[in-house]
Amino acid sequence: MNALFLSSLGCTALEAGLFAAVSIAADIAKAVLPVLIVRAMLLRAWLHGAGAALLLTIVLVLSLASGTGFAALTRGTTTAAREAEAGRLAGQQQELRDIEMRVQALAPARPSPVISAERDGVHVDRRWSLSKHCTDPTSPSMRQYCSDVFRLRAEMALASEREKLTGHAQTLRVSIDGLRSSGAGIDSDPQVAAIADLLGADRHRLRLILTTTIAIVLELGAVITVLLLAGPTLGGWRAVPCH
Repeated sequence: MNALFLSSLGCTALEAGLFAAVSIAADIAKAVLPVLIVRAMLLRAWLHGAGAALLLTIVLVLSLASGTGFAALTRGTTTAAREAEAGRLAGQQQELRDIEMRVQALAPARPSPVISAERDGVHVDRRWSLSKHCTDPTSPSMRQYCSDVFRLRAEMALASEREKLTGHAQTLRVSIDGLRSSGAGIDSDPQVAAIADLLGADRHRLRLILTTTIAIVLELGAVITVLLLAGPTLGGWRAVPCH
């Protein structure tokens, strides 16, 4: 974790490799220094013990910062992706509501194939040619005929608009269902949300605490595990008597 985070700070492959090497060296020192500190205490080598303790503190802070950065980056990436999906879902839901309102505002209309068939029948009427495609109606019957033609055109336009909006609304419904099935709309960080609701804590502060806690547990676990493994051996060490 530490090496991955530190190497991500490098702008070139060489810099990334150097950062990773520093992280690995710090982890090796973190494993060795607790043994050296306990040995120095047993031998009463206080100066050596203080130096080892100082160095251990430095590498622990470095590792803690790297581990916290890795955990924050991972959690932040996941949270940002979920927030983006939630924003997309909210946008599509609002767009669907707007389309449904527009459809409701439209006057009722017959299906466009029915209107199209009726319009084709009107066009074969001889008055269509006599009126020059309704550009020059010369008698009351032709004007009435052309009025019916224009009414069909308006109804066709209305039906086309309604069908276009209805089709778009159906596409949005399918997309919304897909987003919901993939988890969009739930809390971007369910762990933080559940604990915050349980404790009544601030979510932002709780997220920082949980992120830092992961790194702290890892660092303390690494040092304590080394001491537990080396404890029996360290307990048998004694200063070499002088002859």
